[in-house]
Amino acid sequence: MMLANNLLMAAASLMLQSENFQLFYSRENLLLHINRCQACTVLPYEYHPLVDPGKSRTHVSPKMFEMMVRQCSKNKATNVLNAFLRRSSKWCGNQGDKAVRQCCHERSSCPLKLKRNQMKDNVKNQHPFTINDCNCELKFAKCLKRVGNNEAQQVFKYFFEVFSSSCLTYDHPFTCNNQKKNGRTCTKNKKKPQKWQIRKLSNLKT
Repeated sequence: MMLANNLLMAAASLMLQSENFQLFYSRENLLLHINRCQACTVLPYEYHPLVDPGKSRTHVSPKMFEMMVRQCSKNKATNVLNAFLRRSSKWCGNQGDKAVRQCCHERSSCPLKLKRNQMKDNVKNQHPFTINDCNCELKFAKCLKRVGNNEAQQVFKYFFEVFSSSCLTYDHPFTCNNQKKNGRTCTKNKKKPQKWQIRKLSNLKT
């Protein structure tokens, strides 16, 4: 308990400048990621006024929050965002799996990115992480499928099915419908002009 209180006090001392931390919440829980020391911890919601007086927290889905909590509990010194995005070889493929690592390296080199809270014309990235151009994500999916081993399949499932983040595209607007038999289907409305928009990876034809 004393260690937890000390951590909270140390965290509070870092809260004076927003660039020193990131705070995520879902329902009644908070997850604090301290950038300076690359540490994270889960906090009860009542500590919110202490660690985030400016209310600069970011809302995430319950599923994503649970994934963050699991990762945080495994390694307190892990950068939570990079862990989930698997941008380095440590998180994207085994050390010996050069083919999968190459796919991930190409993805991390995507020339078009949209950082958190950054705008692209009429679109704002409200995710707690950087998103890539959809073309880069499609190339990433094809690369993993081309490798086709067990590790590549696991990374593909992680990115495009379990986590299913988003990507940036310049295209005609899409209309998506949920169908019980055929699942979610999206159609492009070519009658409307192209514009920048954010799409779910799960909606891409990979």
